[in-house]
Amino acid sequence: MTDLRTQRTNRLIETAFVDLVNQTGFDHITITQLAHTAHVNRQTLYRHYADKYALAEHLVRQTVVEFDRAISARLQLSANHDHDQQKSLRVVSNLVHTYVAAHTPLLTALMTLRGSSLDFRDRLQRQIEHRYRQYFADVTPDQEDLAIQASLFNALILGTLDFILTHQKMPTAARMLRNIQQISATLF
Repeated sequence: MTDLRTQRTNRLIETAFVDLVNQTGFDHITITQLAHTAHVNRQTLYRHYADKYALAEHLVRQTVVEFDRAISARLQLSANHDHDQQKSLRVVSNLVHTYVAAHTPLLTALMTLRGSSLDFRDRLQRQIEHRYRQYFADVTPDQEDLAIQASLFNALILGTLDFILTHQKMPTAARMLRNIQQISATLF
């Protein structure tokens, strides 16, 4: 168990990292700048993280795990009841209103980490689809249908996340359902 000073220092460094990524982008961050913004010296920063990549990796991994916990709890509830569109949308809406609202700056920063081993969006996508398949494999025996549903569920979550981060607005479940029904009617 880490002591309170270590936890506080980690929080300061992580908050400074998120702020700097959101202001200047990951590629432009230096350790000196990060230490200065976090109000710690470089040696302290290096005691906590080997470099900015290790810090980014830690935040990506931690956030995917936390997001996975949030979505797993909601998918489990949805899978244990009659699976319908309204309930699935409530799952997404609850996730959005609880987790995303509380972590908007962090998610904004991490979504910019693309095209590398740090690609947060790619990791999150794989985890969302994995969890969907895990919880709905029993009620969707056709593997191709399950893959399609997992992909669509993932698109709904990531699309909602993109919308919130881009527009700084939180859509309600009713609004999401109305728009999904309109898209479905247009396509089919």
